[in-house]
Amino acid sequence: MSSLQAGVLVLLMSGLPAAASAPSSMRPGQWEVSIQMNVAGNKMPENTFGHCVTQAEIDKGQALAAGGGHDKECSFDHFTVDGSKASWSMTCNVGGTVMHGIADFVVDGDTYTGHLSYSDVPGGGTMEATYRGRRVGECSVK
Repeated sequence: MSSLQAGVLVLLMSGLPAAASAPSSMRPGQWEVSIQMNVAGNKMPENTFGHCVTQAEIDKGQALAAGGGHDKECSFDHFTVDGSKASWSMTCNVGGTVMHGIADFVVDGDTYTGHLSYSDVPGGGTMEATYRGRRVGECSVK
């Protein structure tokens, strides 16, 4: 994996835009999130991680951020929330490479699915990421 691909993977695993509004049907609790990436036709191993979503994150529109987002690398615009659907576009600068992307997510209470698609990936390719999230219970106290 190149350093650019590693940087993009960290960007995708760390989250979606902190400003992206989550549909109001999302519930607080411990979520398990899986990401499957396809970079320039090469399918990457699926990555799964846990994230505690709080009511405050939902209220602030940060519930899909899965840990904070990387607003320093990406700028986001064209946010749309329509019922259970959320979508936006973004421009990300990862390792000096500027990529453009679009995202579409659907939240259904205790589950969500999403898709991100980036163009202008080095080498002229594209990168796709498919997200699956499911609420697995209450957040554990630390």
